[in-house]
Amino acid sequence: MSRLYSSALRLAACMLVLAAATTLTGCEGQRQALADVLAPPDAAVIAQRIELATEREQSAAAVEIGTVFLQKHADPEGLVHRALVGAYLASGNAMQAARHMELAVAAGATAAPKAAPEASATLPAAAAPLPPASIQQSSQGMSVQAGDAAVTLGK
Repeated sequence: MSRLYSSALRLAACMLVLAAATTLTGCEGQRQALADVLAPPDAAVIAQRIELATEREQSAAAVEIGTVFLQKHADPEGLVHRALVGAYLASGNAMQAARHMELAVAAGATAAPKAAPEASATLPAAAAPLPPASIQQSSQGMSVQAGDAAVTLGK
């Protein structure tokens, strides 16, 4: 009987924590973390979160969202890698932007990432192995090229 009682207490405690976590105001991050545990998001949802954080000028948070996801999950369509291109460009990290651009193109991502303001980008479908990425800086801004794909970020 004590084992059943212990299990019932644990279940009640879990339900109480769940109810508290979903009803508290100002705990959006904790609510989202709990929702992610119950129903893990896919790459498309993570890409949207990265783009939203980048638009809100929270590039460090955007990068963290993407890297944490990629540590545990695959990105077969390159959606997360494509979103990370914009986040890294917004943070000024062109090397990582080029790396994720290569990974996105290799996975077959074809749409341009949402990048920092005044940026334009194109990502073609991957057909052959890509040459290494190149980065050029000028007085007008920065240009990153990987294979046939290029991203230009103006000042």
